[in-house]
Amino acid sequence: MRSRRLLRAAAAAAALALAAGARADGAREDGEETPRDRAVAAARSRLGERFRGDCSAFVIAAWRTAGIVPPLGGGRSRSESLARGSRRVDAPRPGDLAFFHHTYDRNHDGRANDRFTHVALVEEVDGERVTLLHRGARGIERIHMDLVHPSDPDENDPVRVLRRRDAPGTRVLAGELFAGYGAVAGADGTTPEAARTGGPSGSRRPRPARAPARPAGPPAEPRGSPPEPRSEG
Repeated sequence: MRSRRLLRAAAAAAALALAAGARADGAREDGEETPRDRAVAAARSRLGERFRGDCSAFVIAAWRTAGIVPPLGGGRSRSESLARGSRRVDAPRPGDLAFFHHTYDRNHDGRANDRFTHVALVEEVDGERVTLLHRGARGIERIHMDLVHPSDPDENDPVRVLRRRDAPGTRVLAGELFAGYGAVAGADGTTPEAARTGGPSGSRRPRPARAPARPAGPPAEPRGSPPEPRSEG
């Protein structure tokens, strides 16, 4: 009987050890700092400061401090490029990105049809209540969002500044304009190289075969580099 109780206790201890691998706050049980920790700390250290770049430049700078270069996908804005380059998640963790639509009238048509116009960094998560760090109109700010009560001004801070030309009833609160969450590749400790290539640590993308040498001729005119994605704050 005693040996059976000891076996049950050992099994329970093993189950607890397996369950301790991941935490909702993004920290590791062994106390080792993760890129998520460093990104959030870098963003938090700028609270109250003016920031010369826009909202996307702010979150990119925070992640660069953590040693990760967030990948960019295609998009009309850099906020959209960050959304396309991140992995969509439903349950956010500190360090994830929060995206918003219609935070200003980008195309000046007076309609709420402007997608991916703002991005913020998740600082803390408490159920559906999320604390965010972002580059706002007055610099780096902390704002709150509650997706259970998206239109409650006591639970959601504004992410859009009302203008005179805005139509009556224009939505401004974070919960109303929320578009989705995205996780940055490498956020949980993958090396920056793997974050850029999308593979595990130490992996490499296969190099394309070299094109055959072209016959000698007059030098071709240099081609311009592709334009940078449009950014917004």
